[in-house]
Amino acid sequence: MKKYWKIIVIATVIVLGIGVYYVDSAISATQYPEFVIEKQSGDESEIESIVIDGYYNGSTIQNASFQLTENGMEYDSEASFFEQIMQSSDSMIEQLQQDHSDFMRGKSGNINAFYEDKQTLVYADVNYKTSALEPVDFTFEVSLLDKKSEEKTSYNLAVPNSSNMSYMVVEDVQLIDNKLKLITQSDVGKNEGYHNETHMYIINMQKQKIVNHETLFSVPEQQKDSHYRVNLVQETNPKQAHDHIVFSKTISKVIERQPDMYATEEVAQELIIFNLKTKEIENIELTKELENKEILVFDGSTIYFTEAAAEDVVITSYSMADKKMVNETTLNLTKSQFQEGPMLAVNNEKVYAVTRIRNENTEAEIVVADLKSGETLYKGEITREDPSEQIGKFELFLHEMEFK
Repeated sequence: MKKYWKIIVIATVIVLGIGVYYVDSAISATQYPEFVIEKQSGDESEIESIVIDGYYNGSTIQNASFQLTENGMEYDSEASFFEQIMQSSDSMIEQLQQDHSDFMRGKSGNINAFYEDKQTLVYADVNYKTSALEPVDFTFEVSLLDKKSEEKTSYNLAVPNSSNMSYMVVEDVQLIDNKLKLITQSDVGKNEGYHNETHMYIINMQKQKIVNHETLFSVPEQQKDSHYRVNLVQETNPKQAHDHIVFSKTISKVIERQPDMYATEEVAQELIIFNLKTKEIENIELTKELENKEILVFDGSTIYFTEAAAEDVVITSYSMADKKMVNETTLNLTKSQFQEGPMLAVNNEKVYAVTRIRNENTEAEIVVADLKSGETLYKGEITREDPSEQIGKFELFLHEMEFK
């Protein structure tokens, strides 16, 4: 019996902990006010896939995180004990966990590290050990799942020439002609200082080895009077297949410098389109119509820009094939009283806009529009499920929008 006492104690603590958790959750849940999406016009099916993440703050509740969908609001504290353990902040990751729970075990929450098509799910992310001073021993963890046979293949590969790296992140994974192509960003350098590099690594999936790697961009340290940066343009669905990736190159000059800070002014911006199959690079200088707009997202064939003016938000579509602007869509957010612009997302050639803040004095709006026709497909508001319930001053802060 003595040899089992530790197991009994641990099991008792776990059971009691879960019990206390459920009692505390039941008490807390009754304090949380409920909000819903109320249709003003249009087709409610347009918001079936939307997931809005946010926080609720009130007089007695602070930073209560929640998810809001067409079916209503669910606070994180209302999820079961085991659901919270498995919970991810990314709805795409959550869907992968539901569909392929065994394969997803132990995988990171970096959605950019996944590739998926009808037959294959691939994961490729970077791991490292932490020494007393900085990360060392960078390795790629690669896993492949054949979704039809459920056969899994996993292996690790050392990252070439990683001894001078202090940081690395995988930004895109693509499977092309049975070769896995990884786009990474890393900080490289030692005592002489660090600079940023964008790399492409090519892995032969049959031989399970890195067959090529090259530097796509190398951004030097900031200069005294100017500097530039290169960023991968966000994709509507990071795990979908595509032949191109798009980078934004921004050049800025320093207009004011103080001992601990400086201010810059953007002087030029261009798009860099990289063909993953042919390795061809195309530089596109932005026209006057686009140079003052913010790059929003890339969906594989179209780059979307955004610009806010008063209550209107204008979305401009730039066709990569035609190399020009093809249309503009205007969203009207009539009830927003805040300077901060709305959240914007593109999905299936539609744009979704959500007001970021909702409090006791103002509503939060949701607008969905077709990016080809410009037609507004849906308008709604985030309202109290029970308006008669008195909760005093409160604020909903809506910070992320995803799709199921």
